[in-house]
Amino acid sequence: MEEKVNSNTMTARFAGLLYLILVITSGYGMMYVPSKLIVPGDGVATANNILTHEFLFRSAIASHIFSQVIFMMLALVLYSSA
Repeated sequence: MEEKVNSNTMTARFAGLLYLILVITSGYGMMYVPSKLIVPGDGVATANNILTHEFLFRSAIASHIFSQVIFMMLALVLYSSA
């Protein structure tokens, strides 16, 4: 019985860590980067910002991909604990 409780605790902590990583990477890719690159109503200025800050744009793409991988891992961890 003690092993089952310890296993559930470790699974819950790992899921919590994955949620934390998911929030940080998603927040960066969905909130921070668009606020720096997108100029509402001005497509030319937005394109110029993307060309000027290419690393920021590419890091947002990598952040989106990484957050989706973390989300799939989280689903697997929560499914395996049920």
